[in-house]
Amino acid sequence: MLQFITTIFTCIILSAGAIMFSNDTQELIINPITKMVSIIKTLADNPLSKPDPPTFDEEENEQKGQMKTRELQKTIFRIGNLLQMSFGQLGSIIIREQFSSGEGNLEIMIPGLRINAIFMICKINQYSDYTEVLKTNFTDFLNKITHIVHQCANRWDGWANKTDGNKFIITWKLPEIESSSKDAERNESLQEQRTEMADEALISAIKIISEIRRAN
Repeated sequence: MLQFITTIFTCIILSAGAIMFSNDTQELIINPITKMVSIIKTLADNPLSKPDPPTFDEEENEQKGQMKTRELQKTIFRIGNLLQMSFGQLGSIIIREQFSSGEGNLEIMIPGLRINAIFMICKINQYSDYTEVLKTNFTDFLNKITHIVHQCANRWDGWANKTDGNKFIITWKLPEIESSSKDAERNESLQEQRTEMADEALISAIKIISEIRRAN
């Protein structure tokens, strides 16, 4: 009876230990890795989509804030946001091709595609003069203008694709209309969308000018 009870007790202890170890492994390693893979798959399917940000409650942050998997998960999410801001709408095709290839190699010489788009170029006049006069305050000045340009463009469905010193390039990618298509109703609807996007680009330009004049 003593040996039988000892065996049962040992089995219970081992089972409890295995369950606790499995739970820790699931919570600390498997779940964060699964979330990281989910973020990458989301970006691969649609590079412009916004993955769900990693969330941790205060208790987890206090107890497990130094876990490398948590930090890696946050890093991947931030890299995804940086890719979206760096490449913009016109570069999303490049990101999708790279993520979906599965080969792990960075192929930058993929064939291009001809598209129709509206381009708006915003230029800061007397850029060199502002740099000399404002000196250390020039960064704040430039960040303010950049915030206004990007905010207005985003509000009216535009994408800031490139910043080159004193120039900002904003684009509106127009829906493609097939000349050989027999669906006249669909082409008419796409043409209306193009007209609406052209109006949005004009409104965005007006808003950028007005907001810059209004800024302190």
